[in-house]
Amino acid sequence: MARIRRTDLPSGFFHVTANSIPEAMLFRDDRDRLLFVLHLGRAVRRAGLTLHACCVMGTHYHVVVEGSPGQLSRAFHWLNSHYAREYNARHGRRGSLLSERFASWVIQDEDHLEATIEYVLANPVHAGLVDRPEDWPWSGRTEPNRTLVRTRTHG
Repeated sequence: MARIRRTDLPSGFFHVTANSIPEAMLFRDDRDRLLFVLHLGRAVRRAGLTLHACCVMGTHYHVVVEGSPGQLSRAFHWLNSHYAREYNARHGRRGSLLSERFASWVIQDEDHLEATIEYVLANPVHAGLVDRPEDWPWSGRTEPNRTLVRTRTHG
């Protein structure tokens, strides 16, 4: 069965993710993560989406946004192509960085939204990188038009 065209999806909340090709890390270091977060903010603003949560891992990312399917397509096509181009230039590599186009799922209701955000923020815990979601510096829940990444305080 063919997948549903994004243009046939309703406007609302979406869980978006993309993965690197198997032989590459999507984010090698914090500089890559920062570049991605900056591009994500720009893509969301350019497309008129509302960002609700994000988690940047090593080989993939998760984002929860609100908007229309057209906005979603414009934002994540722009984000993935611009990030990959700058990543390749920075690391002296060529070719595809992402394994395929971004995946997205419609979030059905408030309970589904909350569960999806919790899942996104718990990714580093499930990967064994931190003990608590709030300890991962490259994820966060946002209020509309607020900063994406929380700064972790030490000490």
